[in-house]
Amino acid sequence: FETHRLTLEELCIVSRIAVESGGAELGARIEAAGGRRCARCWKWVDEPAGGRHADVCARCAAILEAA
Repeated sequence: FETHRLTLEELCIVSRIAVESGGAELGARIEAAGGRRCARCWKWVDEPAGGRHADVCARCAAILEAA
């Protein structure tokens, strides 16, 4: 599951997904994400990009730098 974690986060439109195995049953737990909200994509991240794009996540900072 870890190899598909980012895809699952995009599919579910959430900031973070943690997949845990707990036997034969399947369940879900929803919790509020911690950290700061990215000003561009609104995902909650533990560490903002810093530098010139201090208010966005590292993913969005890379996109803004490439533009």
